[in-house]
Amino acid sequence: YSEGYGWDYGWGNKGYAGWVGAMAMQGLVAYYYDHIRPGTAVELNQCRFNHMGMDVKYNHNPNFNPKRVGHVGECRNGRGQDCEDCMSTPLDQIYSVHYTMCRKPWQCMSNGNPGGKGPNGEHAQ
Repeated sequence: YSEGYGWDYGWGNKGYAGWVGAMAMQGLVAYYYDHIRPGTAVELNQCRFNHMGMDVKYNHNPNFNPKRVGHVGECRNGRGQDCEDCMSTPLDQIYSVHYTMCRKPWQCMSNGNPGGKGPNGEHAQ
């Protein structure tokens, strides 16, 4: 890996650099399947592998993109309604998780359940 921004940096000096995750697995895996083993990648179910708790369906009209009004129930990846709703995937069917949506686990901004316990076992308030 060569640090820097541009087409001559990153993994294999092929431009896999300068973006969040480029030095980590996101960049390495992209480089590997593009240059080391091209044509061998398969797309895994995003609800079961590397699960992020993402809302992959338009379950309501989005307030940030007026072009998507009227697409309720459709997948965000443009595949119509042919995608699993990751928000309701049973836990026993999730094989790996990714904390991107929540940042690092210890930085997750969340309101716990009343009576829950904090990281040191103390009762939350």
